[in-house]
Amino acid sequence: MFSPEERQRAVDLYFTTPMTTAQVVEYLGYPTRQCLERWLAKDPRYAGHMAKPIIPLETRTKAIELVLGGMRGSRQPDGSA
Repeated sequence: MFSPEERQRAVDLYFTTPMTTAQVVEYLGYPTRQCLERWLAKDPRYAGHMAKPIIPLETRTKAIELVLGGMRGSRQPDGSA
């Protein structure tokens, strides 16, 4: 566990320098990158900085619609068994 002061130091360092989360972790020697990202997600200054998904929403929505629709019309069975 990390003290509130240690958490605040890591979060403040991220916001006051051009360092990435990995660089902050390397510089301080704590916590893990994933842990720091969780701390950042709880900080109001971090709003809007979350990584964008790799697959755009439109593509994901289309895939879901195809699956829910049974993918009708996407492929014709070739008749072989």
